[in-house]
Amino acid sequence: MDDFTIELPRLRRVSEHPCCLSNRLLEDDVQATLPTIDIAFEDGARVSRLVTDEVILRPGFFTIEQTTSGIRYHDAKDGLRHPVVNVAESQLKLSVENGTATPAAIVTALSTFSRSSLAGKRVTLLGYGSVGSGLARILASCGSRILAVEPDPVRRVIARTHGFEAVDLQALHGALVDADYVISATANRDGSTIGVTEVMLLKDGCCLLNAGSGTGEFAAEIRSPQKRSAHRSEMNVKVVEGHLHIEISKEGKQKTIQILSDGRTINLHHFPGTASDAIDIVFALMLCAAIELSPKKAGVLNLPPEIEKLVAGFCEAPREIRQPLLIAPEQLKAGDRPFGSVTPIAVSGVNGIRSFTIARAVFDAGSTTSGHYHHRSEEVYIAENGEARISVWDPKKTGSAQDFNMSPGQFLVVPEGMAHQVFAKEKFVCLVVACPGFSFWDQFFPNEA
Repeated sequence: MDDFTIELPRLRRVSEHPCCLSNRLLEDDVQATLPTIDIAFEDGARVSRLVTDEVILRPGFFTIEQTTSGIRYHDAKDGLRHPVVNVAESQLKLSVENGTATPAAIVTALSTFSRSSLAGKRVTLLGYGSVGSGLARILASCGSRILAVEPDPVRRVIARTHGFEAVDLQALHGALVDADYVISATANRDGSTIGVTEVMLLKDGCCLLNAGSGTGEFAAEIRSPQKRSAHRSEMNVKVVEGHLHIEISKEGKQKTIQILSDGRTINLHHFPGTASDAIDIVFALMLCAAIELSPKKAGVLNLPPEIEKLVAGFCEAPREIRQPLLIAPEQLKAGDRPFGSVTPIAVSGVNGIRSFTIARAVFDAGSTTSGHYHHRSEEVYIAENGEARISVWDPKKTGSAQDFNMSPGQFLVVPEGMAHQVFAKEKFVCLVVACPGFSFWDQFFPNEA
C-alpha cells in the first residue's frame, strides 16, 4: 500500500464520567461511511456488525480486530463478507496487553477500591485465558488464593501446572460459595456466566469484577437497578458511587454483594486503564498490518509473524553501531583540566547512539591525574607526542601496581575495573578511547572512597 488515509466518522459524546470520557460511533454514521473506507480498525467487531448484505464495500476492504470477543464474533458468523486480520490472538498482544498490562491494571484498581491487602483473600477466576492467567499470577504474588473455573480441559491443565486449583463449569457453584472476590474474564457477551442464582450463592461482602469485555460477563437482571423477588428472597439492586450494591434478604438474614464499576471493566471505567506502552504496541501491530497487508479472501486471517517481529524490533533498544563519523572543527572544544585539557572528538556517536568515546588529552609537563577506575568502560591510551608513565593497579589488591612508559606510537589497554594514573614526564598528548563511552558517573577514586 503506497498511500492510505484514516478517516474517523462523526463522533457524538453520549456520556461522561469523572475518570472516563466515552465516545461512541453512531451506527448510521458508520454505515454511511463504510462504502468510502478501505480499512477499519476494530474493537469488538463494532464495525463488522454493521456490514449487512445491503452495504456496498470498497474493493479490497478489510478490518483489523484487536479484541478476543471480536474474533469470537467473526468465528461464529456465517457468510463473512470481508477479510479480518486477527491481532487479538497475536503473541505480542496476548502477552504484553492481555497477559500483563491489563491484569496489572485490574489488580491495581481492585486494591485501590478494597483499601485492604489482597493477601489471604479467596479469588475465584472465571476463565483461564491470557487475561485470567495473568490475573492469577499477579494475585498469587499478592498472597491471594486462586481457584480457576475453566471449561477448556487444556487450560485447566495449564492452570494446574502454574500451581493453581482449576475446575470445570459443572463445579462453578461450589467455587463461588467461599470467594471474597469473583473475577470474570471470559469475554462473554451474553450474560450467561453470573446471574441471580450465582449471586444468591455468594457470601456477604463478596465483590464481583469484570475483567472481560463490555458488560456481558454478568446478566442484565443483576446489573439493572431494581427491586425484585427471587427464590423466596428480596433483592434490591442499586448504584452507590458508580458501583452496584445488591442487597439480599431471606428469612430474616441479609447480605450485600457488590459489582464493581456497575459490571463494566473497572480498569477502563473507574481507573486510568491499561498502561499506555502496552496499548502503543497493540496499535503498532494494527498500523503495521494496515501498511503491510492486503488480504483478499474473506474470513479471519492470523497476523503474520513478520508483523510481530517488525513491531518487536521497534520496541528493542537500538543496537550499538560503529560507522565513520566526520567531526567538524567547530565541534572540537577543549575542556580545561588541572593537568592540561581534554578535547572530545566523537562523544555523540552515530545518530545519537553512543558505543564509544574518543578524546585527545593534553598533559602539561610534570602534571598528573588522580588515580581512578571505571566499572563499565575499558580505556585505550594512544600516545601521540611526548612521554609519560601510566601506573595501573587493581584497587582490590595491595601492591599490584605496574608502570608502563609511553612514547609516541605506543598504546595501552586498561581493562574495566583497573585503576590507573598518568604521570607526564614532559608535555604529553594522547588519544583516550573508552568503550562503552566515558561517563563521569562511572569514574571512581580508590584513594578517596
